[in-house]
This record gives sequence, structure tokens and C-alpha cells, in this order.
Amino acid sequence: MPSNDPQLPSGTDPADRPLIIARRDVRGIVVLELHGELDLVHSPRLGVAINEVLRERPEGVVIDPCKTDFVDSTGLAVLINAHSRAKRQRIPIKIACDVD
Repeated sequence: MPSNDPQLPSGTDPADRPLIIARRDVRGIVVLELHGELDLVHSPRLGVAINEVLRERPEGVVIDPCKTDFVDSTGLAVLINAHSRAKRQRIPIKIACDVD
């Protein structure tokens, strides 16, 4: 179904919108802001990004999904698996929105 979203070119299927992962570091905490679709196609990229962050052993990780347009069960599975990995490594991980 074509999108009416002004951010996408006319006739673009929203499912074709890529996942953008923006990283910022705040006093030892890594924040990953997600933009776009977190679905079967794009979820593996988030898993890779989280694994890279956890290998750095930060003081904590925050995942901000508030700018995602869609999250399916594979996206939720990546978040649940990330929580399990972080817990085993004793790295606090939270899902939170940065509200402007």
C-alpha cells in the first residue's frame, strides 16, 4: 500500500522504509535511537548494533524506539534477547523514550 507519509517519496511502501539506528553516548550510557521499521527485514541490524555496544561494556544501554513506525514480533524478540545478554553481563539496559 502506498504511503501518505510526507517523509517518504510518493508511492513508496512504508515497509520499504529502512531502520536507522542513531547512537549517542551520555556519561557512559549508550543510547540507541531507532527510526523507521523494526521488522523481520530490519531487526537483525539492531541485534548486531546491540551486540557491538555490549562488547564495549558500557555502564548502561538505553534503546529509544519512539521514532519507529512499526515493531513486529521479530523486533520484540531482538529486544528481549538483548535484555537477556545484557543481564548476563550485568549491564543495565532500558527501553525508554526521549520526549522533547
